Amino acid sequence: MPLKTIYTLAIVAAILLAGFFLGRPVFKFAWKLIRVALIIIAILIVVGYLTGFLDIIIR
Repeated sequence: MPLKTIYTLAIVAAILLAGFFLGRPVFKFAWKLIRVALIIIAILIVVGYLTGFLDIIIR
């Protein structure tokens, strides 16, 4: 294998490894935000239905 190919493979491996270790906390934080947003939306829908602001017809 040429030396340039080995360097390229090493750089690609380092980028993938860094992306894995840096990506996990980012995705965990993003999932927390999405989960909170979904809970807030569900609460708003229930409160809106109970107060009459939302007219949801369930057949």
